[in-house]
Amino acid sequence: MKNFIQEHRNYFIIALAVVVIVPTIIIFLLSLKAKPAQTKQNYHLSPTSAVMPARPVTINLDDAAEGRLAQVVLHRPPLSPADSQAKTSMLNAMLGGPNSGVLFISEDVELDYVKSENVFMGDIKTTNINQAKTEVTTWLEAQGISKEGICKLPVMFYLDPLVKPALQGQTVTLNPLPLGC
Repeated sequence: MKNFIQEHRNYFIIALAVVVIVPTIIIFLLSLKAKPAQTKQNYHLSPTSAVMPARPVTINLDDAAEGRLAQVVLHRPPLSPADSQAKTSMLNAMLGGPNSGVLFISEDVELDYVKSENVFMGDIKTTNINQAKTEVTTWLEAQGISKEGICKLPVMFYLDPLVKPALQGQTVTLNPLPLGC
């Protein structure tokens, strides 16, 4: 038996190589041909943004507004009793208590509550930033929170990254606060 193995050692190595290496090469080649699935997102992008050549987008943050937001987050001015009650009622009704989650969503904006930070985050999904902010403010006022209370919650806005292509060639200054804060 030992002589048989020594005599056929080269055949055994070749067979092993065929069994291991050939399937590996086939799998590799097939993976190169696979195309990833595409997902569809509904964002308000201009129809011309897909055919325009890429131009840089400059998004500046409003430093003064960033400072005011930081002060509200760090020092938490107290809400009025009516605003505090409206906030509690809203979170209980929408999220079953002070839990994190989506409070309001439209085509232009999504408003989330983040429990760990006790903040409201507005994800702007349109190039019409003021319209998105107005929708959130109007919705919060309908929940019983005053304009002053909206500024104290705090509510902060950011621009959804998928909106950037529609802003090509523009310079945008983003104020993270609701209008009037």
